Amino acid sequence: MIKLVAAVSLVVLAGCSAGLTGDAPKPAAPNLIATLATPTNIDLVALGPNNTLYRKTYTSGSRSAWAAVPNPPGGATSAPALISRVGGTLDVFVRGGDEALYRSTHNGSSW
Repeated sequence: MIKLVAAVSLVVLAGCSAGLTGDAPKPAAPNLIATLATPTNIDLVALGPNNTLYRKTYTSGSRSAWAAVPNPPGGATSAPALISRVGGTLDVFVRGGDEALYRSTHNGSSW
């Protein structure tokens, strides 16, 4: 986890809860955000219970279970922002309990 001092602003998908059945956290917008990593891969990141971030992927019609994302000290205190970069790299930005901005990066296989 890298502590940042800059702000990031992305569009949040309003009302995007379709397909979130069967497993937690079942978040509601604006605590859920999605990005299209490739034409067949969608990443969702959500702020769930206890200020914990979770990620779910949809790839070619298959979906993963919700998995925890590394959280900042004191947990996440804002809705997440999400960027998908070339090569399958995913950056998640969130405000931590100390009011600083944090970034977690997924390289396609690990955080």
